[in-house]
Amino acid sequence: MPMSRGTKHLREQERQSGDFLFNAIVLCGIVVGLALVAGVAFGGLRVLIKRFFPDSVFDRREGTEFISLHLEDEAGGASREP
Repeated sequence: MPMSRGTKHLREQERQSGDFLFNAIVLCGIVVGLALVAGVAFGGLRVLIKRFFPDSVFDRREGTEFISLHLEDEAGGASREP
């Protein structure tokens, strides 16, 4: 019994949907792999810089300022100066 035109079109759509899903999963794997490689490379570079140039790039504590939110203070109270 020959397939009708509608059945053939439906099977083609199913095949395309399967191909799309497979390609989406492969793309996700590639992106995750690239993120892992970039993370390991950045971490390794940072370790190498700290080993060859100690206290120069990542370990500067003097002169470093940051904003403190004082979250432990009571809400609505007067702000205190550090």
